[in-house]
Amino acid sequence: MPTTTIGRRISTTHLSATSEQDVWKAVERAESLWEEALEARKNANAMSDRAEEEAEAAASQSTEVNEMLSNMKSISLEKIAQADTVAAASLDAGSILRKALDAKEEADRLEALAEEALEESEVVLDQHLQDFPDSPLADLDVEGDDVNDDGDDVGDDVGGKDESAADTGDKSKQ
Repeated sequence: MPTTTIGRRISTTHLSATSEQDVWKAVERAESLWEEALEARKNANAMSDRAEEEAEAAASQSTEVNEMLSNMKSISLEKIAQADTVAAASLDAGSILRKALDAKEEADRLEALAEEALEESEVVLDQHLQDFPDSPLADLDVEGDDVNDDGDDVGDDVGGKDESAADTGDKSKQ
């Protein structure tokens, strides 16, 4: 570690390079967060679907009880119990809807974290490639463009043959 003396103060310079392991760690963190976000989104969607079903059932029951109450001449305990059941079903649907909204907010939060982690992994990769220009990670397709450093299209290359050539029947590309 290089050390320099300036007057009476001593300063130390720390050099740190971003390793391949640092890049993989950042990528794995982003992937893990995206998986969590996906599961949270699936959960939120399922809860939303359930809340919708419960609300529709409560609305249907409410309509039936409303018609029954408007057509009867006297109120019985049985009819009051039915009305109470409808009110409870409506409250349950509202509770499920609140949980679905909470789950949606959690999924949104996890997606934001995952997006930040993805951006961070890209920064870590960029730094690694600055520190180690000849790194094997330089050949990875980070942006999804399937083009290597020479500008050659390397995506969809299966067994050394370009699929686009196989699809068109053009044998000159194979």
